[in-house]
Formats: sequence, C-alpha cells, structure tokens
Amino acid sequence: MLQGTHNMYADTYALILYKQKKYDEAFKYQDVVEKNGGLDTGGKERSAAIAEKAKGAEFAKEYSEKQLLAGVDSNILLNQLQEIYKKLKKTL
Repeated sequence: MLQGTHNMYADTYALILYKQKKYDEAFKYQDVVEKNGGLDTGGKERSAAIAEKAKGAEFAKEYSEKQLLAGVDSNILLNQLQEIYKKLKKTL
C-alpha cells in the first residue's frame, strides 16, 4: 500500500519536473517508480518521453522497444518510437 502511494506521487512529481524541463531530475524519480514496477501504460509513456530528453534518443528507443515487445499496448509509445527512428535514420 505504502509503495503504491509512493509510486503514484513520484510519478506525478516526475511529470511536474519534466514540464519544468528538469529532465535529469524527472528521470531519477521516474526510474525509481519503474524499478518498483509501479507504472501503468500512461506511466511507461511518460517514462519514454522523459528518457528521450534525459538520456537521448537511443536510450528511449531501446526502452520503447522493450515495452512494446513485452506487450504494452500503446499508440503513444509506437508513435514516439517511429519519430525516434526518423531521428536516428532507421526504419521500422
């Protein structure tokens, strides 16, 4: 119960930091939630967006591919991955 509450608040705080363009700090919070298994599909979409800003396109590509291959059903992740492929000059 306590971990779930922490994950919810940390995910929200990471989003606030992302909106403030504090990408590295946002990534730290979102990564903890990710490692705790506390992200739903929306959280994974936010993680991908934060990761792209904090860690770069290649990192975000690998993250998004991993999520999609694991069965996460998200058009947002798929669209972000397509844009990353364009940036990296790769094809799907």
